Amino acid sequence: FFFQAEDGIRDIGVTGVQTCALPILGVSRGPVREALGILRDEGLVTIASRRGAVVVGLTPEDIDDLYDLRIVLECHAIRRATANVRDADIEYLRGLDAGMVARARIEPVASPDIAFHRHLILLARQERLRSAWERIAGIVGGLLSVTDGQRPDLVLHSHLIDALASGDGDTASAILHVHIRNAHRIMRGVLSSRSEPRVH
Repeated sequence: FFFQAEDGIRDIGVTGVQTCALPILGVSRGPVREALGILRDEGLVTIASRRGAVVVGLTPEDIDDLYDLRIVLECHAIRRATANVRDADIEYLRGLDAGMVARARIEPVASPDIAFHRHLILLARQERLRSAWERIAGIVGGLLSVTDGQRPDLVLHSHLIDALASGDGDTASAILHVHIRNAHRIMRGVLSSRSEPRVH
């Protein structure tokens, strides 16, 4: 129920989220309050007395900051991951990659893409790093869903896995840096093609 509430609230995008969300999501107030707390921490809503939760949205500058933060967190994580990766991890990542490549033109791949990057974070075996990344994972997933179908950068996943499997943390980090920056460039292109100055 909690994850259903969180995902649903992200999609609603209205003032007074808590009141509106209950009948739409079919959940009680508890999960909705928890989900709103997560979204507040992510900077996507503000909670004001007598007004409830108000969707804030992201500015282009916010999005730039998020991609910069991803580079810091994920490139550090993948360097550490080379010491912890096992054959089963490589097999799992290759499976996700193959599924994304096969499905990218016909259905959304944001969910397996987030799962791919989450696994890289988990391989670092640093709880505070994982916690910091999870705080932005929901927003990143939302951004990835916006650029679904425009992801030629997915080809870099296979090179990234190869570097990880060989234990070359510097090469893996460099590939990941290019991969995230390419995704950032694609996102900026989407934003520039829209007339609205804010993304909700």
